[in-house]
Amino acid sequence: METLFALHARRWATRGQEGVLGQPNVEAFHREVAERFAQRGWLRLYLLYIGDRVAAVNYGFSVKSCTYSYIGGFAPEFASLGLGRMIIDHILRAAVAEGATKFDFLRGQEEYKLRWGGKVVPQYRLRSQHLSRERSARNSEREQVFDPASPTDV
Repeated sequence: METLFALHARRWATRGQEGVLGQPNVEAFHREVAERFAQRGWLRLYLLYIGDRVAAVNYGFSVKSCTYSYIGGFAPEFASLGLGRMIIDHILRAAVAEGATKFDFLRGQEEYKLRWGGKVVPQYRLRSQHLSRERSARNSEREQVFDPASPTDV
């Protein structure tokens, strides 16, 4: 995981950004998730070496015949080598060998995902909120006095 964080940070630093893994609390979250996934046999952490150096890494997981590729990183000095393609090719082959019938790049519509045959799948978020009786009563009162002709009543 340390290699993932380091390579991801180096790649994004070339753009003057920290990347999505840049905050200590995010790193801590992923360390814990990776540990728990490893205990269950779900973790998939792939390292691509050039000589004795890790040049690229991909962090994902595999559950119930589906392999997921979450995020990766690579050494910026190797950017022109297409390491992302190489590591994804390896992950797909490994997933098939493990019996996976589905591969998911997860969210985002990056062009490279489409080149691999990825399909854009709409994502929806459903949120449920429990209201206290007092708050629910206030909302009911507000709904009863709402006048659509007078937007200030909202």
